[in-house]
Amino acid sequence: MDDALRELYERGKELFKKGDLKSAEEFLRRFAQSNDRFADVFNMLGVINQQKNEYQEAIISFEKAVQLNPNYTEAALNLALAYNEVGEYKKGQELLLRARQTSTRETKTGLLDDVARAKLANMHADIADVYRSLGEYSQAVDEYRKALDLKPNFPDIRTKLGISLREWGKLEEAIMEFERVKEIQPAYSPSGINLGIAYYSQGDLERARSEWLQVLKFNPEHQTAKFYLGLLDKKENIV
Repeated sequence: MDDALRELYERGKELFKKGDLKSAEEFLRRFAQSNDRFADVFNMLGVINQQKNEYQEAIISFEKAVQLNPNYTEAALNLALAYNEVGEYKKGQELLLRARQTSTRETKTGLLDDVARAKLANMHADIADVYRSLGEYSQAVDEYRKALDLKPNFPDIRTKLGISLREWGKLEEAIMEFERVKEIQPAYSPSGINLGIAYYSQGDLERARSEWLQVLKFNPEHQTAKFYLGLLDKKENIV
């Protein structure tokens, strides 16, 4: 690579890292016009397109990045997200599976960084959210668990797993997940609220009350906890 191209490449990367995407795009596109063999350049261009909600253009860039480097986990995850944004859920899931297989190999050798694991976990959670919204609880639970295999201490994802289990009628399993969130992050109120609902669904009103009171202990102005406790006092059905 000659000095002029190297300058375009290094300057584009520097601006991208600083968040100056508009300027970075100019340098990266000029570089790509002369050298189209750098997967990271196309991944950065795809991210820039994604930030502008230009998903079809982003897909083209991410596909080029993955074509150049089939083991480029970050680009594969970005491509899966772009597919999901345009409704290509099947393609997104296929990429998630491939990325997960790659991540498993890389984890064994210590190559997969924490950012990539977090992104992959969130992608699985996004797919799970879609299944849950459709009432497909088996698939939703499976995707949430795949996410938690990668990042077991994400309280929001574990709470969503518990909610799916509760809505699926598996109250004991749901309670176990909410309790695990309490161990990880006791002040995480969404899990405390939903743990109370799970206990209420079992008819255990005192435990439900205890959980909602604990939410108020950490957040005295939590309106949902106040509302549920008020209804509980009135002996109204809140589920």
